[in-house]
Amino acid sequence: MGTNEHTTTGILSTLEVFKANIKMSSIDDWVVPIVMKSEEAICCWRDGIRLLFIDGSHEYSQVKKDLLSWLPKLAPKGIVALHDSFLGLPGPTNVVLEIVLQNHEFYHVGFIGSITFAGKNPRASSFEQIRKRLLRMVLAILWRIESRNYDTHNKLVRTHFNFILSLLLNFTSPRVLHLTLASYSAVLKAFLQNG
Repeated sequence: MGTNEHTTTGILSTLEVFKANIKMSSIDDWVVPIVMKSEEAICCWRDGIRLLFIDGSHEYSQVKKDLLSWLPKLAPKGIVALHDSFLGLPGPTNVVLEIVLQNHEFYHVGFIGSITFAGKNPRASSFEQIRKRLLRMVLAILWRIESRNYDTHNKLVRTHFNFILSLLLNFTSPRVLHLTLASYSAVLKAFLQNG
């Protein structure tokens, strides 16, 4: 889902990269990229979304509105992914802290790069609820540290920091850890192929 923030001249659009990655993964017949405002797209969409990737405005109120508006359309065991939400920008990060990690519908919360992902399940286990409380506590502390140093970190250091941190946070869930390692493996493979 996008907003003017991603369509204004001068802002890098990731649509063509996204389409190329989808095609390279041979799932272009399953994925429907929608480039329009959330409130326009939601009225036309039926329930049963299996993967919802939210990358729009970075304002807290808009990210929260996007997530809560689309959540009812997400299929049971569907996955929601929020861009720039893992120690990225304040709006998306705070939505993860305040909604994703506190809502009982989300399970298998994990982090890859700047993305937070979570499955939808109306009956997350007690272990998963405790795990999410712990993740919220750790992420809140790290966010306070990271937000103070955001402009001073070099991108390579931030990338390695986020990778190591995501592995540590994802380690408490074998399924999430597997997804994280598979994702990084695919990114590394694409990087090596494209130079």
